[in-house]
Formats: sequence, C-alpha cells, structure tokens
Amino acid sequence: MRTAGLSLLPALAVAAVVALAPASRVSAQTVDCEAARCAVQAAVAQNCPCDASTNHGLYVSCVARQVRQLAIPTRCRGRAVSCAARSTCGRPGAATCQLTRTGLCNATTSTCRLGTSATGTCAADSDCTYSRCMTVMSDQKCLDMGGVPGRGSCCPTCAAP
Repeated sequence: MRTAGLSLLPALAVAAVVALAPASRVSAQTVDCEAARCAVQAAVAQNCPCDASTNHGLYVSCVARQVRQLAIPTRCRGRAVSCAARSTCGRPGAATCQLTRTGLCNATTSTCRLGTSATGTCAADSDCTYSRCMTVMSDQKCLDMGGVPGRGSCCPTCAAP
C-alpha cells in the first residue's frame, strides 16, 4: 500500500501545477515592469552610483544585486538589469547616442509604417521619423553617426518618487 500512495504524489503535483497555472499567468501579464524598474531606481542610485563606477561589469553586478534584494517581480528583473548593461556607467568616455532616423511611409494610406509623423499623415518616407538610442565608445563616434551624445542609460528616465 505504501508504494501505491507514493505513486500518486507525482500525479497530484502535476494536477496542482495545472490548476494554478492560469492564475499565475494572468497575474504575470498584469505586472508593469516599467514601474517596477523605476521603483528600484532610488536604491540603485544610492548603492551603485553611476558616476563613481570605474568598471562596467561591477556596476551591472551591483544593479543585479539590488534588483535581487528588492521586491521586484521575477519577470521584470531582466529589464532592470538590461538597463544597467546598456548604460555608460563604468565605461570611461562612453556615451549614449540618440539617433533620429527616417521611417517608412505607406503611400496608399498616407500613414507611417515605421516611425511617426508630426502631422499624423505622410506623403514621403522623410515625413516619418523614429528615434533609437545606443551606447557608443565616445561622444565623437555618436556625432559622426549624426546623433546626440549623452550619459547614463538608454532606458527611459523615471519620474522622481
């Protein structure tokens, strides 16, 4: 009889996981990762100051440690650490580079397929523009690409708490 009881345990475990899966899937979809990322920003700024970082890898590790220690949803942790990885922190001379590029206009509908138009409609690709941020090795490299150099991260700035 003891063996029969143990053989039911895997089946019960699978049934429990299946029963709970839809509920966890719904709650995971409602998580606002941008708000979660912004919630840890103060702790990151205090404990992992960008300006004082001399090594990019150590900075990213510090941010990852803060994210693990704070109550940020598991599915949002990667985004918060990714922002640190895409930053200039700990990279002497590096810059963020904001690039504005020409998009694509759909001539049939006069709407932008890639990018946006200041007027809401377009007649040519040049009416549609989009912005892209990347990290480059220097201000000059960014300027050579036609961009606007900056510091910090390519992730959106969070509002002050």
